[in-house]
Amino acid sequence: MPNYVKLAATAERLIQKAGRAVTLVKFETGEDDSDEPHWGTAVPRDGATEVSLTGVFVGVEDLVKMGFVVQEDSPQFIAKSKEKAVLLSAKEAGTNLLETFQELIDGTVRYGIRKMHILQPGATRLLYAAELIR
Repeated sequence: MPNYVKLAATAERLIQKAGRAVTLVKFETGEDDSDEPHWGTAVPRDGATEVSLTGVFVGVEDLVKMGFVVQEDSPQFIAKSKEKAVLLSAKEAGTNLLETFQELIDGTVRYGIRKMHILQPGATRLLYAAELIR
């Protein structure tokens, strides 16, 4: 049986080495904006939870190569897409469930999280891959 704890540590080490600091934001519960659900709730940012992590930015096409099914999975969309994705270490995230976060901040740039993919063989989370939208 594979040692997933060791794989999680390897993922964390590689992301730490190649990545840069980002902040994930989780808004308090409230009503979603149906026109822009990727921006989360309409609650003010004052009550938001923020988590600082290290992320590696990749293209959406790289998620497809890794085997993830992206939101717009058509080859035409992927070929033309200028949208980004970011890989995050599940080990660095600790007990934070990153699939509940709605926004990612990279320096001064804010991205909505369109979809959060989770690589989790068995009970061990290894990696998060977030599709971002501007």
